[in-house]
Amino acid sequence: MHVLLINPLFTYVGRDKFPLGLGYVATIALKEGHHMVVVDENLGETIPWEQLGQFKLIGLSVTTPALPRARSLITQLRIKKSTEALIVAGGHHPTFRPKELLQIGVDVVVRGEGEVPFAQILRISNPLSTAHKWKNILGISYYDDSGNVQHNTQLGLTEDLDHIPFPAWDVFRYKNYSPMSVITSRGCPYRCNYCAATAFWQHYVRYRSIANVVAELDALLALHTYHFIKFQDSVFTSPRKRVLDLMAAIIEKNYPFQWTCETRADALDHELIDMMARAKCKTIMLGLESGSQGVLDQNERKMKVSDFVDTCQNIKQRGLGIRVSVVFGLPGETPATVEDTLTILRSIQPNVTFLNLATAYPGCALEHHPVASHKEQWVTTFGGHGVGGQLILPVGMTPKQYHKLADYLYGQIHELNKVNWVKENQDLL
Repeated sequence: MHVLLINPLFTYVGRDKFPLGLGYVATIALKEGHHMVVVDENLGETIPWEQLGQFKLIGLSVTTPALPRARSLITQLRIKKSTEALIVAGGHHPTFRPKELLQIGVDVVVRGEGEVPFAQILRISNPLSTAHKWKNILGISYYDDSGNVQHNTQLGLTEDLDHIPFPAWDVFRYKNYSPMSVITSRGCPYRCNYCAATAFWQHYVRYRSIANVVAELDALLALHTYHFIKFQDSVFTSPRKRVLDLMAAIIEKNYPFQWTCETRADALDHELIDMMARAKCKTIMLGLESGSQGVLDQNERKMKVSDFVDTCQNIKQRGLGIRVSVVFGLPGETPATVEDTLTILRSIQPNVTFLNLATAYPGCALEHHPVASHKEQWVTTFGGHGVGGQLILPVGMTPKQYHKLADYLYGQIHELNKVNWVKENQDLL
């Protein structure tokens, strides 16, 4: 069977990231013996509209920022596709809004971890005529033969991540991704109320073995000489001993690439930072989110601002770069808390700061919070952040105040970035 996988275009800040979710399900399709074509619109690739009739299954990975483009694509696919083609959607947004995706034309939604249900869907030789068989596939949503929406029981997570094959890099334009993405765990142990990752992974964290991660790095380098790797784990440096073991393995292998990761300030210490530097870590991404302890506490961040400042000093002393994310508009935000954030940023002087707009993403605890309007020019100014979702309007703040503060904070951070930007770090964004 011919299968088409699509990574829809969306606007964002930073280099093109390898779509790991599609990479993993592409491997599953190949192992099931299917012919695979992947289109990543974020690399400028285009849908093969003239050859669309050859595909029996069309899959899309949909995040909330990609939803507007995904909706447009699905509409076009419904018009132009072969009557035998099945449209499947997976990813964060379909997981929490399956009915929405079905209503805009998707045949089957895969909720949560996709490898197992996707393989089961592929094994149905004529999917469109066998909706009654879908009742046996856990973790999917669909219209039954009577036209009613069915949400099958959620599938449990694959316990041993080492059993999941590596992404099918070779069906992508793998040389065009810099840095290349690798993930060594799935899930997050924290419950920040503005993030949906914990709910997506069912409040559970799983880790790949060190040997399995090293084997993937070896396989990647056998495919192409990558100079930068980005570890996409939610909290890369937890648990501590595992990370120390991974660093020791990377040091022993003496890989030619430098790398970056994302973690929490309170999940780092002198020894960890030293080992990461020895393993050729170039820069670390830390979430400050707000310089106000009150805002952090109100949003379940479970982190002390003082710990953040201390960790940044330790990172700088070891000669590593620091990238910081800030979220404007979280509950509790005021003009005073914006100044608190700027005070911290001016104190630590990160190499680059990313400003995000607090968004009520599906699956996060804030999704039913009052919302603010999105200024059209912010699509460019804020790198597309908030597109597809609803911006959060803090209680007590008027829409006019919100817009004024957002523009002010953006301007101040823009000036900081102009001063602190390190040219050689741009590949690691």
